[in-house]
Amino acid sequence: MLRPASARRFLKTTTASVIAATLAFTLTACFGNPLEKIASGSVGKIVEQATGGQLEVGSDGSMPKDFPAEVPLVSTDVVTSFSMKVEDGKAWTIGVRAAGSLDQVSDQVQASFEQGDWEEASWGTLGDEMVTGMFTSEVNKTNVIISIMIDDDSGKVLVSYVVNKNLE
Repeated sequence: MLRPASARRFLKTTTASVIAATLAFTLTACFGNPLEKIASGSVGKIVEQATGGQLEVGSDGSMPKDFPAEVPLVSTDVVTSFSMKVEDGKAWTIGVRAAGSLDQVSDQVQASFEQGDWEEASWGTLGDEMVTGMFTSEVNKTNVIISIMIDDDSGKVLVSYVVNKNLE
């Protein structure tokens, strides 16, 4: 369970990460790689101020080198990635394309977190078009928020992982 200070820090970091992830998924379909402009522009500055960290944007569909290996990903087809240093740790947002239907990918993601030291904090659907969940690991001092949705343009399933890890 998160301590009060940790909970506030987690909420602050998660909020900034979710804003950035939403922008990433929204804009990626419209432009080449908007995150590079976002990171240096006003949105990047807002995220930096909100988290006290610096936004680092991945390029050409690559994973950040320091992404926690204990976080199981359903696919390595990276759509977007970025990370931020925060007060006591680091936060990453990774968006991947996954093969299969929304239900199949959802089941696969949920099953992947049944391995290891993960505890399911929440899991549910938002209508017919989105599945969300949260997993925590006290051992790894890591929290993961997952959003799974269908990309309207391509019809492919997109999975967003917002990962917060305490490095203390």
